[in-house]
Amino acid sequence: MENPSLQRERNCLGDRGGPALEFSGRVFYECPARLLLREPWVLDAWNDYVMLERFGLPPRSGGTDQMPNRAVQALLLVAGELDRIEREKRAEERECESTGN
Repeated sequence: MENPSLQRERNCLGDRGGPALEFSGRVFYECPARLLLREPWVLDAWNDYVMLERFGLPPRSGGTDQMPNRAVQALLLVAGELDRIEREKRAEERECESTGN
């Protein structure tokens, strides 16, 4: 059994307002852990991205021209989401600086 406080934090019961997860422009009003169980490709894409970004290891052997199109699209999706999150953070920081907060 999972820790109840973690379940509450992730809104696993769906009892809080607001989204539990935003990814690729879609908002999911459910527990991210449940989403990852239902859509395992999301976690696979994240793992592939981390291995490529940190260690330079592509998810498949043979280089990018040998990778399935879905794998390339998944890597681009993760990279795009991380870029979006970073842009939003910078915009929030600039807004806080300009208002003196």
